[in-house]
Amino acid sequence: RDIPVIFDEYNDAQISDVKFQGLKAAVYDNEGKQKRKDATSKDIDVSKINGCPLLLGQEGPERDDGALGNRVVQKHVPKKDDWTNEEVVNYKDLKDRERDGLSNIAMEIIKHRPVVQKHFAAYMRDAQKQVKSDIQKEGGTYQTRIINTVSLFIAMAKMWNDHVKELPLPFTYDEFYKDAKRQIIRQSEELSTSNRSSVFFDTISMLYTQGNIISGREFDVSVELRVTIQKSRTETDEVHWNGEQKKVLFLIVNDVIQIYQKLHNSESLKLNALRMYLKDHPAYIGQVKSHRFNYQVESWRTDPSSGINQRIIEKAERNTSCIALDYKMIEEMGIDLERFKTPDPVPVAKAEPAILAEPENEQIEMPF
Repeated sequence: RDIPVIFDEYNDAQISDVKFQGLKAAVYDNEGKQKRKDATSKDIDVSKINGCPLLLGQEGPERDDGALGNRVVQKHVPKKDDWTNEEVVNYKDLKDRERDGLSNIAMEIIKHRPVVQKHFAAYMRDAQKQVKSDIQKEGGTYQTRIINTVSLFIAMAKMWNDHVKELPLPFTYDEFYKDAKRQIIRQSEELSTSNRSSVFFDTISMLYTQGNIISGREFDVSVELRVTIQKSRTETDEVHWNGEQKKVLFLIVNDVIQIYQKLHNSESLKLNALRMYLKDHPAYIGQVKSHRFNYQVESWRTDPSSGINQRIIEKAERNTSCIALDYKMIEEMGIDLERFKTPDPVPVAKAEPAILAEPENEQIEMPF
């Protein structure tokens, strides 16, 4: 109780689901775990968090859409081999002190429990408000749960600095606060690029690069003054941008979901869940009832008289429902769906012939 518990060699892919869900329940989320004592009882049993788990490993927790990753503070420990003589001496001194026992240090800290009980809640509320306001003013991004997690440490550092003068921290509060803000922004950005909606858009980009999806067939990027979205079966609404043009990505989710699910079979989203994730995405504009998609179909035909193959590119089009997204926001995620330009259609009469190669090792009869 009241001590850090170390779990070494964390592996996001190999950890069992029971242990993973247990770790989610073992971290403090400002609420504790509440449950009824039994099916008929009205009494609520609250499981308190009595320890602090420390996860050590080569990778951060990204599993289950960052459910554990945004409940912890992820600190990178760089590998270092060129230790100075002073650092080596300090390390040996610390190990010697460990052998003698460090319990006295813990006891000196625990003596100040009444200070924490009296002041910590107020410092926690102030820390949450202050760090959120400062990050917004600086134009940074954040996730609320990460702010709540890091604010635990900000509040403790501030409270300790103000009320426990006889046991000072080895750093100033201002230094710690700046590092905490950087930690919130960095971790929020990392989790936003590894969540399921970001993985979905990365998959779209990869499929486009490989030629599995084609511009104009599964998606279309066009400049629009307004977009008519479908709010319900009978109600529509027009979205415009005060006379300005905007690049809009029209995406047929149904056509790409099956390929996406095959590539990410363990962590992929079902169709309805994916639609909900996309609706919550800041780039989401709305559902479009009908959009015209123009694309090109390539085929090969053999001339029966000459036996020569001809490459034919023909126009094709269809009207279908899709979703509309702000393409500029998609680009800011590092997704480029305009890198390849589809060539203009080639008329059948001008199709370039491709001469069939003669088979190898062909035997030719010579007259004598």
